[in-house]
Amino acid sequence: MLDLLTGLKEINATILFDESFIDFADSNLRYTLLKQEILDAFPNLIVVKSISKSYGVPGLRLGILANTSKDFIQDIKKKNSIWNINSFAEYFLQIYEKYKGSYSIACDAIANERKRFINDLKKLPHITVYPSQANFILCKFDDTIRSDEIAVKMLEEADIFIKDLTGKKCFPNSNFIRLAIRSKEDNEKLVEYLKNKILF
Repeated sequence: MLDLLTGLKEINATILFDESFIDFADSNLRYTLLKQEILDAFPNLIVVKSISKSYGVPGLRLGILANTSKDFIQDIKKKNSIWNINSFAEYFLQIYEKYKGSYSIACDAIANERKRFINDLKKLPHITVYPSQANFILCKFDDTIRSDEIAVKMLEEADIFIKDLTGKKCFPNSNFIRLAIRSKEDNEKLVEYLKNKILF
């Protein structure tokens, strides 16, 4: 990223870097550009990060935007409403630091379970599992299986909710699903259901 930023700086191009899912990456791949020395060195860098996604508090709508330009930040502030967060979000920010250690441990647990879950999914027939460093996995069924039908069947028969990507941009047919990384028990239940009821 630093090499890319250097090249873009030379041609006066800006990069918007989204770190919303980076905390879920394998520990050796986790990094951040939210460092003052990096922001100062690259005025062409804008970093955004959704706290709502990584901390699992979507209703709070919290996030970070960072850039070295005071004028740019002031312009963003002017365009925000005066009351752009509610009292719940404000309280969350007050206790945020208290749980940093637990959060880091939880991210490590997700990374470890993701690796195990991906390995189990790859053993199944009729499904392609894409590499992931997020808290979810993208999968594609072969042409004999429709993801929209499977999503309904799994919910009705096994109380398992999966994200069917039919109709989403970049997913032209009904073959793609997104699976959240959950507990080992939940993930094993999903794999067993696919193995015995769908992909046998």
